[in-house]
Amino acid sequence: MPPALRDAADGSSIMRRAVLLAGWVGAGRPVTAKGVLRPVDVAGALAAIGRLMRTGWLNRRISV
Repeated sequence: MPPALRDAADGSSIMRRAVLLAGWVGAGRPVTAKGVLRPVDVAGALAAIGRLMRTGWLNRRISV
C-alpha cells in the first residue's frame, strides 16, 4: 500500500472504527441465521467503536 494511502486510511474515522469493531468481534461473535449481529450484541458493538445506542433505535429497526 502506498504510504500516502496508508496515512489517509490511518486518519480516517471510519477505518479507526472498523479496526475497533474487528477487535471487538475477535475470533467471532454469535450471529443470527441471516449472518448479522444478534440484537443483544448491538450495544456492545456500538460501545466498541465509541458510540451510544439511542433509546428505542434497535426496536424500530427490528420491527421493520
